[in-house]
Amino acid sequence: MGRHKTWLIGAEYTVGAVMLLMLPISGSVSDDPQLPQMMGTVSAVLLSISLAVLHLLAAVHEIAADAWGKSYVHHKYA
Repeated sequence: MGRHKTWLIGAEYTVGAVMLLMLPISGSVSDDPQLPQMMGTVSAVLLSISLAVLHLLAAVHEIAADAWGKSYVHHKYA
């Protein structure tokens, strides 16, 4: 049961860290005319990569939660 909980906690902390790292990126993806065109493109790519990482971490979290729940029910009713 400890292995699954470790994955859950690790995934949650990593999601939080990625979200904090996304703050400056998401602020620079705007229609600001003073923002150079290349910077907007780079920020959009970084934002897309960050969202893909978040999606992957959400999948890891879901799998770990399902495995933890299954092992909990198995141990409780076995």
